Amino acid sequence: MDAFLMDQVRGVLNASRSLSNAHFALFIIDVLMVSLIGYWLNDYHDKEADRVNQPQRFLVQFSISNTTFFAWIAVLFAIGFAITCFLGITYDKSAWVALFPIAVCALFAYARWGKKWGVVGNVFVSLMVAVLPLLILLSEDQILLRLQEMHPELFERFALSVVALIFLIFLLNLAREVVKDAEDANGDRLVGSNSLPIKYGFRVTGVLIMVLLAFTASVQWCLFFFLPHSVLVLIFTVLFTVAVVLLSYKLVMLRDAGSFRLLSLSLKLLMFIGLLELIFIPVH
Repeated sequence: MDAFLMDQVRGVLNASRSLSNAHFALFIIDVLMVSLIGYWLNDYHDKEADRVNQPQRFLVQFSISNTTFFAWIAVLFAIGFAITCFLGITYDKSAWVALFPIAVCALFAYARWGKKWGVVGNVFVSLMVAVLPLLILLSEDQILLRLQEMHPELFERFALSVVALIFLIFLLNLAREVVKDAEDANGDRLVGSNSLPIKYGFRVTGVLIMVLLAFTASVQWCLFFFLPHSVLVLIFTVLFTVAVVLLSYKLVMLRDAGSFRLLSLSLKLLMFIGLLELIFIPVH
């Protein structure tokens, strides 16, 4: 997300990337490593529920010993932590070194106990996803300081855009997490989940999803008014709003876990549309 905005900032300042191309590639690999560890841990701890919800998942179809699984996790962790230490030492950013293990521990806690956290777990993982792009800004702190000094109005617009986009990612992911809980309700009951659909039913869940979608549409319109009035951003905003209205209409008709699957796929498409917007979004 931030990479496209940072390209525009660098263009304004006529500045190069703070990290070299090779080091930036390592930085992206590091972020992806955290995400991969999180996905694997989540799949591992969801095996029992997935036997009902998604029997086609790899860890359900194929038996892997605990030793083998955690050996792979240890290898990924070692690679990621080594990259973090290398970049932290190279750029004199000692605080970076602590970020990797903290993120992995947080993802492990969610994978291990998140099913029992209910909506708190949904908020937690959505926050983790939403703040992940901020790591790119962390690597560009010197350029952002220059932007604030030389072009304060542009910096303010940039900051508002980032906040709006982070909030948009958070709300969309939170809506998808709640939809996913509804979709997986049958299997989640077997493992003692406290998810919203299990505790309060599908009707209440549908209302919450509609509220979240309404907020995402509002944030998208705020984003449009924050930025220069680009025709492309207006087109994306209108498409986004139409999609939200259609999804909300579908929600009224949903009554069981199976009927939420199409909604889950639709939200993935909506998130993809949001990612496409980032390629064209103007900040100056």
